[in-house]
Amino acid sequence: MVNMMRKKDMLNSIKSDIESHIPKDAPKMDYALISALRAEEDLGQESLPKRFRMPIFNLKMVMSVLLISIIAVGIWVLNTPKGISEVELPSGKDILEQEMNVLPLSFLSNASLLPSAKDRNINQNLSLNLNTNLTDVSPMDDLKPFLSLVESILNGKTKPVVEVKVSTNPEYETYVVVQTSDLLGMGFSYELYYNVKSFDKKDDNTTFSIEGIMIKDGLNYTMYGKKEVESDEETITIRSYLDDVTYIETIYETDTEESEYTIKHVKNNQTIYESVLQIESDEEEFEIELEIYTASTKSVYKMSYELDEDEPVIEIEFEIEELITGNKKSGEMSIYIRIDDVTNMSHYEVFITTEDESYEETYDRDDHEDDDEDDLSI
Repeated sequence: MVNMMRKKDMLNSIKSDIESHIPKDAPKMDYALISALRAEEDLGQESLPKRFRMPIFNLKMVMSVLLISIIAVGIWVLNTPKGISEVELPSGKDILEQEMNVLPLSFLSNASLLPSAKDRNINQNLSLNLNTNLTDVSPMDDLKPFLSLVESILNGKTKPVVEVKVSTNPEYETYVVVQTSDLLGMGFSYELYYNVKSFDKKDDNTTFSIEGIMIKDGLNYTMYGKKEVESDEETITIRSYLDDVTYIETIYETDTEESEYTIKHVKNNQTIYESVLQIESDEEEFEIELEIYTASTKSVYKMSYELDEDEPVIEIEFEIEELITGNKKSGEMSIYIRIDDVTNMSHYEVFITTEDESYEETYDRDDHEDDDEDDLSI
């Protein structure tokens, strides 16, 4: 009997537990929620009643901030001045120190061929002989415009003295004075103001461009310069404008085997002359080989410097070839720098010897005024 009661109690307990989990009222469908969910699939979440919407305001905020940021950056880039990137460029002094073995002589090569204040007739100062009759051609005709540069090199100082000073021209960041001396030991200088316009470095190769002015005897000449690298060859070009259509260009080229300067005088896109300058030196002397090409002739000069009884003399072997006929004229020259006892002005006395004759010529010399402020000890 007891067992039967326990069984009955257990059944009642199980029944009571099951009934406690059964809702007393039948479940009802929330048709409003179902309708809203269907509308959401077609129209988006905004169609849901507020109590059913998912909290998506954070995503909207992130997207809005991102869009505003993109627009702001775009406006900043478009309105940033172009010159702002120049703060990352190296200074003109940095460029000069980097190319100290080449750039000063490139400046000097250019400046020495520019007209001085005493010779404002540009064409007269730089024009070379275009006579095709070799009997009327002096071997000095093509050489004379280069003598100032030749003196600067042959005096034993192939590297000009370069000084970077505080720029007094607000348009240019770098002010450079290139100083050298002639064969009489008289010092003279050229001035340059310039800005670095571009700079790039890839691996061990650097390229750059500069713009400014070159000053000779108080005359200003617009100047541009650049360095380019192609394969194993480096090129530094300096160009100074005499006027809108006339310029002197110095191109220094170096590769793994040799280096040389090419100098051009161009007017109205036509080359008046082109010359190639090669410098060789040892412990005792410097030698220069200069080739000059015009429309009618090719002139070659091999030059060295000596002292003849304490007088500076340039010894030259020359050959001039007429390009049309192939006729040649060759010989030797000795160029002395003499000082007039009365005027105290210097001039060139040239002794020329060819296969047919020997004779003497005299030429005015570009004298350089000594500047106490830039006194040189070269």
